[in-house]
Amino acid sequence: TDLTPLIDWCNEDIKELTYDANEDTSVPSVAGVFNICNNVVHAMKPTFKMLCNAINEINNDYISKNELVRDDIIDVVGKYVNGEVHLEAEDVITDGTIKARFLVQKVSEYNDVDYEENIVTINITGGTINYQGTTDFPSCTMNDKTFVISNPNKHRVGGISIKENTAKRRMEFTTNDLAYTCDIDALHKKIDTLHEQIEKNDTALATTLNEFPTVDEVNEALDELKNNMVNMDNLYTKEEADAKYRSKNDLIYKESIEVPFENVQDSSGTWEVKIKLNSGTRLVGTISNNDGFVKEFDYLFDYNGVITEDGVNVDVEIDGTTYNLTYYKSDSNGLCFYIDNGEDSFDTKLILAEKILKQDKIALKSE
Repeated sequence: TDLTPLIDWCNEDIKELTYDANEDTSVPSVAGVFNICNNVVHAMKPTFKMLCNAINEINNDYISKNELVRDDIIDVVGKYVNGEVHLEAEDVITDGTIKARFLVQKVSEYNDVDYEENIVTINITGGTINYQGTTDFPSCTMNDKTFVISNPNKHRVGGISIKENTAKRRMEFTTNDLAYTCDIDALHKKIDTLHEQIEKNDTALATTLNEFPTVDEVNEALDELKNNMVNMDNLYTKEEADAKYRSKNDLIYKESIEVPFENVQDSSGTWEVKIKLNSGTRLVGTISNNDGFVKEFDYLFDYNGVITEDGVNVDVEIDGTTYNLTYYKSDSNGLCFYIDNGEDSFDTKLILAEKILKQDKIALKSE
């Protein structure tokens, strides 16, 4: 409503009333005076109506100061500090009840880990606390905004949650605070959701840990298994088992005789092996040159043909490469062999030569 007409009227000077009657001889009657007064009062009605409408609009569109007051739950969070449990409030608590839940980790003499739930209750009246604790958490003191709960046995507390909180405070706001209420409400919802998830995680953790067998249960099962086994007198000791049975890597039976050999040098100074070869001779040794080339070989000479004075040439595979073994009669050393690659001859030396007489692999089988 536009109050300008009322303000303008209030600013006007008083107007002199004019009338047509003879001012010296005319007098209004009593009824006329009442009528004049009534008209004056009636003429004021639009003005008062304007004021009333404006006041009503103020009441509808604006917030009363009395509406900026509310009761708020005082938030409390739990912490594990220097072996004690601290419940820290965001403001001083004079009245209310706080109920907290702890998950306490306990280890038995057999190193069995378990989680035990403890519930404590703190009643506050007029700034004085009445504490209802447990054996592990027997006492509590209030230090300003913090409740300090004793932990004489120094248990490890895995989870602290507030199960009940009735502590309230009277809060007064200004209109400037209203812009932040939406953010505060959203933050409270996030905190409540996080708190619920933490409680679910703590419950799930305790349930999961309780599903594992304890050390005592494992020992009991082992004792039962031991008692249900066959007569222990019929079981072999380790020494007896080693003497009676063969290991898996000892399941190859081989009969062989060593073949004499000698590592010698030919007329050019290249090393070769002086040996008499027959089919079934196992040769273990190395080939090398002056450039640092060294290869190990383990080759079974299995040539069944006639060995002439010109000697024989057979293929030898070493590390995936095919080389040539030449067995011949040397003028200076007699029957010898060496290995080359078709272009260069290598220093050929043996470390073992044996004639395989018999070799079998023994299969494992159950009785």
